[in-house]
Amino acid sequence: MIHPQIVIQSGTTLEQLIVSVLKQPKTACYILWNANSTGPAPQLFDIVDKFWRRVAGKIGGEKAAKDKLKIIISVNLEFDPGLRLSVANQASRVASWGKPGSTIPPTVLDKAQDFWEKQFAKRKPKGRAMSSYGNMTQFSLGSHHQKTLIIVGNRQGTPFLTGYCGMDLAASVAGGHAVWHDGCLRARSDTGFGLLENFTDRWNFEISQLSNTVNYGVASTDELKPDTFFTKTGHPLAGAIEARRTMPVAVEWSQGTWATIQLLARAWFTDILRSYNSLIDGATNWLFLENQYFRHPDVARRLTDHLNATPALRVTIVLPAYSEEIGQRAELPALRDKYVAAKDDATRTALLSRAAPLGLTIDPFNKVTLLMQTRCLSGLVDHPQAKIWIPRRNPRTGLGRPYIHTKLLVTDESALFAGSANVNGRSLDGYADSEINLLLTSAAEIRRIKNSRKWQNEPNDENDPRYLKWSAADPTPTYYATNNLVRYTKRHWEIDQVFSTFPVGREAILDYWETFTKSSQKTRVDTWTPSMTRQELGHLLDELGQLPGIDIQTMDWGTTLIDWTSHLL
Repeated sequence: MIHPQIVIQSGTTLEQLIVSVLKQPKTACYILWNANSTGPAPQLFDIVDKFWRRVAGKIGGEKAAKDKLKIIISVNLEFDPGLRLSVANQASRVASWGKPGSTIPPTVLDKAQDFWEKQFAKRKPKGRAMSSYGNMTQFSLGSHHQKTLIIVGNRQGTPFLTGYCGMDLAASVAGGHAVWHDGCLRARSDTGFGLLENFTDRWNFEISQLSNTVNYGVASTDELKPDTFFTKTGHPLAGAIEARRTMPVAVEWSQGTWATIQLLARAWFTDILRSYNSLIDGATNWLFLENQYFRHPDVARRLTDHLNATPALRVTIVLPAYSEEIGQRAELPALRDKYVAAKDDATRTALLSRAAPLGLTIDPFNKVTLLMQTRCLSGLVDHPQAKIWIPRRNPRTGLGRPYIHTKLLVTDESALFAGSANVNGRSLDGYADSEINLLLTSAAEIRRIKNSRKWQNEPNDENDPRYLKWSAADPTPTYYATNNLVRYTKRHWEIDQVFSTFPVGREAILDYWETFTKSSQKTRVDTWTPSMTRQELGHLLDELGQLPGIDIQTMDWGTTLIDWTSHLL
């Protein structure tokens, strides 16, 4: 509860706000601290542990904190690699993995689990035993990606609820910095009840397995009921906002009938994908999509087909210059800008010849995700009814800023869909990440938000006179100028296609592997690529070449990786 005596000033941190609230009587704070595999788990433990102890020291000590501040580190253990990758994982028991004449009993994921546990063995904060880490010692490639903040209480005797959905609570995001562009939907009173129900549902699931979790101040009796916190008041917009979720379900393929039930459950818990599909199908005049990623093949295909079938429809897409995982790669957007600005074919051909070797410095994970996006945009980038925008490159840093982190879809004045879900397999297909979005269907509210943001005041490009001054009646800069956006054109797409193309042939793949692993690009983010020498990879390729239907010399690696992994990327 935000107490009436608390004054929130510019620069107030979330931790300071929590301390101020918990110092007041009859207040409590419940936190599900999402964990994933992109960072060292012991480091996350340190962060949470120090946060809890800092706050405890400011509100009366650990005894008081146990009554008021309750934290569970929430790990998504429902990750499922999918049937084909599960079979491949088991098959890896008999693959020598680059070591001639050897057989390695553990599977690839077994080896990942072993690596994960060693992170704790090497670093045990305050001498804790491995068992103290509970769910954090279980390796998972999935995460709880939901982003919500819910405040409930009483204001002058009247119950209130305010929920925020869709934005990371990090300084670079929520702090309003120019580096990061994000957004969330605020839902008050009954309209935010779905967020509260989702939180209590997830919290109670963690309580049911509390002995296997890392937690602070939490007891097995701390189950929550949404009605305990807030009673619906009959808000007039209550029926105009609904929560939509993706909740991953792991399928135990060896369990027969149970596996079928799990498959049906996965389909049932992919609400957000179904909403995306229905909202795209229902758009008639205008569709605005702003997202960190655009690499879900089925969503892209549906949008392209619907656009082709609906002559009156206009589509706007806003994306980052490049994904955050690709790292601080200033040379990629710099070369792309030169290619876009080139005036003749000879110059463009010369720049493309430079792009090909530069693309070999991009690790396989980022190469395949960039390839997925170029393929998803292939039917849209040059479409007369569509415009795609990206941030302009900063001349000082060389990077496209701000970084687009929003997850938003608006169709006509019939729907506004915002939350945590990206347009990718991880967020939508129910194998990897849990997500939550809010769907607003009040035409009056959507019109109000549209008129505030003015997304529909869209110039042709950054050179359009209306870009900086929309009209005499509305002399303000457009949304696109305010956020430093420029048109992403067929030229941008052409060079991105070169960057993302995988080499063909055994020796070409080995050359690529050697190039990116030895690359001097220290800022490259490379979480997923295994360590392997050229000789080890060559031996593995030779083993793969022995399998039926596989020709290493002609294999299209890009298509193969997309087919096998798009649901996880």
